[in-house]
Formats: sequence, structure tokens, C-alpha cells
Amino acid sequence: MNFLGKTAILGLSVTCLGAVSSVQTAQASTKVQYKNLKATQYTVVKGSKGYMYKDATLKHKLHSVKSYSKEKFIVSKEAIVKKANGKKTVYYRIKSGKVSGWIWHGYLAKVSVKKSRTTQNTDLQQQIADLQKQISNLKNQVSSSTSTMATSTTSTNDSAQIANLQNQINSLKSSENASGSTNTSNTKDNATSNAGDTGATHPDDVDKEATTDPVFNGAPTEYYLDSTDKIYLYPDSQAKKYPTLIQNNGDWSTDKDSTLKSLPVYAKNEKSNDANMLPVKYNGQKGYVDADVFTTIPVNELFYKLGDKPDFAGYGNMAPTDVKISNPLADHAIWTQYSKDAKYGNTIRWNYNAITKAWTKD
Repeated sequence: MNFLGKTAILGLSVTCLGAVSSVQTAQASTKVQYKNLKATQYTVVKGSKGYMYKDATLKHKLHSVKSYSKEKFIVSKEAIVKKANGKKTVYYRIKSGKVSGWIWHGYLAKVSVKKSRTTQNTDLQQQIADLQKQISNLKNQVSSSTSTMATSTTSTNDSAQIANLQNQINSLKSSENASGSTNTSNTKDNATSNAGDTGATHPDDVDKEATTDPVFNGAPTEYYLDSTDKIYLYPDSQAKKYPTLIQNNGDWSTDKDSTLKSLPVYAKNEKSNDANMLPVKYNGQKGYVDADVFTTIPVNELFYKLGDKPDFAGYGNMAPTDVKISNPLADHAIWTQYSKDAKYGNTIRWNYNAITKAWTKD
């Protein structure tokens, strides 16, 4: 073979190799890291308008997530997707029956699970400790201020926050004490009943009726709801009698929002010992609703709780722009704001841009 022929073949080989390298670079522009998770049940967040993808490369759309607003999925794996622009997003692999795919984690929310009273008390103690730590940090900030002008403004703001946090602690302590006194009362009642059982009906065995329950004489506090499923209003505190259906699966897939946003609660700490019911009033009708459908977020008092992860900023009835968040946040971190002004349901989702340090609503 002459010199020109060899040169032509060599040039063609170099060109081909360059083409292969270019394809590999393009394919590697989106990198995916996978991680196994503990299998947990999730539902689609109300108002989500994204898509479910076939795989974590996000090339093939399967369905709109709003088509599965009432579906419960099992999440057991996550994918950290790094795009060509350097941004990272987290997607969860979801599965329910024959339906499976990948959804952005911000479109999903964990299904609430009923906790034992011991677990609830442990959670309360942890919340109290967290709030006390926030108060301590705020007091340290006030004492370390050096600018007279800044101190005046900061002191006023911090004092308001400290007072708000202390009110939350007092409320949580009341919940804890009420739960403890209920357990003590149950123990005494059981001991009395076992010691002298004459066949008579114990007063605590009689269902408390909403029409005669004195708890409704007090002033209610309105709380946001945390459920888009069916909600029943029972006439008795033990949830044994025939109820009224006051929410039949919230439907936000149309322009008409049929979900309940909140309910006025009478004595939120006074739960039934067995049925875990709360006294409420709905459209003038008194009754009892399962406590698990409520959040801890009041409607008419400022409330927020900071998140414990870079991609979860926190939640409350305030916008994230009105809250001081000292911890660094990841790009696309989420803040959930409970509000009656939400177009669908009672939550407004906020996304954080780590580059511009700005929040935007979904």
C-alpha cells in the first residue's frame, strides 16, 4: 500500500475515534447516582403538575403525576440526577401494582402513620428540645449584638420570635401533660373496675355525645387539615355510631377545589382515650373527627418549623421569605406553606434557587 493510501486510512480512523468519543461525552452529560431506601408509602402532593418518567435519565415521559392524585405508592430507591449544567435533582422510584416509574421527590409526601402514645410523647419531647434550642440561639444572638441601631431592630424581632417559640413549648407541654394524666386516669379506673366488678356500667364506658359534651362550651382554635382522603364526622367520641361524610376524597384535578382546608377544634389536647378523636364543629354540626387528619399548624397564629435537611427547608403558615433560615439550603429545596389562599387544597409549595438565593412558588 502506498503512502497516500496509508495516510487516508489513518485519517479516517482518527475521524471515527473522534466521533465515538463525542457520543460518549454526550451520553455522560447526565449522570445518575442510585441509592436504596427503606420502603415507605407516599402519595402525590396536591397541585403537582409534573410527569412520571420511565427511568432516571428523564428522557421518556410516561404520565402526568396529577393522574395519580389518589394513588398510594411504595418508594424504595432514589436517584440523584446531575445534569449537564451541574444542577442536581432527586427523583424517587415509585411503584403501585403495575404502575411504576420515577417522580421528582418534591411531588411526593409520606403517608402519615398512626403512632403509639409513647411514640407521640417522644416526638413531643424532641419538639420541645428543638424549640428550646432555637430560643437559646436567639438569646445568644441578642446578647452578642454590637450595633446600637441593629440591636434595637433585632431585639424587637428576636423577642417576638422568642415569645412565639415559648408559646409553642407551652402548648406542647400541655399536650404531653394531658396525655400523661389520661394514662394515669386509665390505670386507676382499670384497677378500680377489676377490684370490684359488680356488673355495673362504668361511667367511662358510656360514649360521650357531641350534643351534651361540655367541651363545646369553650372557644375553638382553627387548625389546618393534613388529609385529602375521606373525613368522617362522628356524633360520639368513640367513633362507634353512624358518621357524616364531610369530605369525600378531595379533588383538585378540576378548577373547583372540594377539599376542606381547616376545621375549628375545641380543646385539641382532649382526645378520646381509645379512638383518638377531636371535638370539632362543621357547618354548625358538632361532632368528632380523627385527630390524625389534623396538622399542628393553627390558622390564626403565626407558626413555622424549620426543616432538618438541605433539601427540606421546613413548613408553617408563613412564607419562607418571612422566616429566618440560617442553615444552608440545596438548590430546589422545598418549603410548604399552609394557607387558605392556596388554589388547590391548603398548601403552597415554594422552591429555592441556590444561585439567586430566591424563593418562587410552584
